[in-house]
Amino acid sequence: MTAAAIGGPILSSEIRAWLDHNALVFDRVSDGASAIVPTLGRAGLFGIGVPRHLDGDGATLADGVRAIAAVSERSLTAGFVFWGHRTFIEYLLQSPNARLREKLLPDLLAGRRAGATGLSNAMKFLNGLEALQVTASRRDGKLCLDGKLPWVTNLRKEGFDVAAAVQDDDSKSAFIVSLSSDDDGLIRTADLDLMAMRGSNTAAIAIERLAIDDDRIIHPNAGE
Repeated sequence: MTAAAIGGPILSSEIRAWLDHNALVFDRVSDGASAIVPTLGRAGLFGIGVPRHLDGDGATLADGVRAIAAVSERSLTAGFVFWGHRTFIEYLLQSPNARLREKLLPDLLAGRRAGATGLSNAMKFLNGLEALQVTASRRDGKLCLDGKLPWVTNLRKEGFDVAAAVQDDDSKSAFIVSLSSDDDGLIRTADLDLMAMRGSNTAAIAIERLAIDDDRIIHPNAGE
């Protein structure tokens, strides 16, 4: 049972002290940005609200939200990173792609690898505000992707996985995929010069003839 579930503090005294000590640094410069995900992972925070059979704590999603809020009270930058990372984890939990979940989840929960949500474009698309900025076509049995994600948080330079909404050029359907910093054709820009969130590893992504298999699809129906 988590501390949150029994009414105790969500964050340990060590994590509280670490956040208090580094909050201004995370806001003002990119120094120390690489430490946020591993430190929160070692503290077990990414497993809050994840089922026990997937190595989480078995608490509720609301407990996970409360953990993000507790971190954000001390460092908005660290809380923003936590939100992006935990959101990507939730995509995997809700995905019908069990194999992808089993492959990615252990490193995400431990903080060995960053998870990022690149779906702001998808939210605008689903509300009829703009077209999807990543497209796909079938070539030699693979999905070949092109486009851009202009604003994504938690693109940790040491390695990340990112969710992207994709428009199929042939069927015109939209689906969600997981892309990797290791993929040929994925280009991360330098960090964007954000006011007060310079330690959040926020950057843009260019996608150029990036080929993936169907096993990287988080969900085949973006609307659902």
